[in-house]
Amino acid sequence: KQWYQRRVRGNKEHLARKLVELSKNNELLKESVASKSELLEKALRNVEELRSALHHSNQPSSYLVDSIKKKDQQLSSAKAEIVKLSDSVNKLRLDNTNLRADKEELSHDLERALKNKEKLSHLKKIMEAKMTMSEKNQPNPVVFTKK
Repeated sequence: KQWYQRRVRGNKEHLARKLVELSKNNELLKESVASKSELLEKALRNVEELRSALHHSNQPSSYLVDSIKKKDQQLSSAKAEIVKLSDSVNKLRLDNTNLRADKEELSHDLERALKNKEKLSHLKKIMEAKMTMSEKNQPNPVVFTKK
């Protein structure tokens, strides 16, 4: 019986030590869980703050992206307008060149016409002079009338 009582007492002491040890471990685990929960809550709050900041920061970046797209569209339309105007300038230069050539041709024609006019004027004077000479050389016509 003694042996049995010693054994039971030893088991009680062993179980008591085990209980104390497990209680300490339980308390440590509770503290660890509490601190981890606290850290988790802080991290969740931080994540929520970062999400909010990200949401607010996305708005200006989307505004900038939209602004850049709008400027790109304006730039594209301006480039298209430049191409059109460049074509117009080239056509106007060609027209100007053609008009200058026509002007030169007309100027030469006018010079020839003026030279011809001078020659014609000179020929006219000669013809008039011959006509007046031939009139002087012809006898006066006689007009017969009945009486």
